[in-house]
Amino acid sequence: EMKCLRAIREVARRHPSTIVPTFMGAHAVPEEFSEAGADAYIDHVMEEQLPAVVEDEDGPLALWCDAFVEEGVFTVDQGERLFEAAKERGMRIRMHADEFVDTDAAALAARVGAASADHLAAASEEGLEAMRAAGVTATLLPGTPFVLRSDTYPAARRMIDMGLPLALATDLNPNCMVD
Repeated sequence: EMKCLRAIREVARRHPSTIVPTFMGAHAVPEEFSEAGADAYIDHVMEEQLPAVVEDEDGPLALWCDAFVEEGVFTVDQGERLFEAAKERGMRIRMHADEFVDTDAAALAARVGAASADHLAAASEEGLEAMRAAGVTATLLPGTPFVLRSDTYPAARRMIDMGLPLALATDLNPNCMVD
């Protein structure tokens, strides 16, 4: 992640576009933490990675922090701990939330003051309402369920009807190649 953030900073210096990097140290638990578990990995991200991102000698490597809060990845409690630590270091919050299972991550996005929450295919009505009330933008990534051949897409019409701010993105990455 650090190597990617340094590369992004270099591209930002050379390219005329505005590039705003996001630190996503908590996308998955790496193999070296498989025995220690997700809690130990979140501790590592908070104690080692966040300081390195924010206190880099050439200035912060990222202004935003993101995490994948989803069943089998990181819990709502783990995400909340990480996001609060990131906010204490001056970072803003984005998150991957409720992509496959309703874990109440949408409500977490509202609680931590996230600017946006991505995916949301399994988010509850209550979670979406909390996001709407808090002004969190729902970022829909229809390429992901398409590539995964899922029948479950976010309830975009319901989100629009309830007044939830929406953004549309591709989620273009090696696991989601769409043309």
